[in-house]
Amino acid sequence: MPKTLVVCTAGLKGSGKSVLSEAAAELGYQVVSLGEVVRNELAKRVGEVNHASMKAFSVEIRQKMGPAAVAALSAELVKSDTPKVVFDGLR
Repeated sequence: MPKTLVVCTAGLKGSGKSVLSEAAAELGYQVVSLGEVVRNELAKRVGEVNHASMKAFSVEIRQKMGPAAVAALSAELVKSDTPKVVFDGLR
């Protein structure tokens, strides 16, 4: 089974997470945005996506699936042949 290099970013708004992710994408990394994962999952389930609904949904899925819920949903998006991936915006 091939190994995958995993890089994770975390930080406040404006700290450079997406700048790092953009640079990594240019270098061939698969980039998975945890915020996008939450937005997409919420849109599938209820349709309306805004700050309040995202916050409530994040709490709800962690209560149902545990503290690693968003990470688990994000990990499902990693392609099996990806040698390097960035998880943007750990939550």
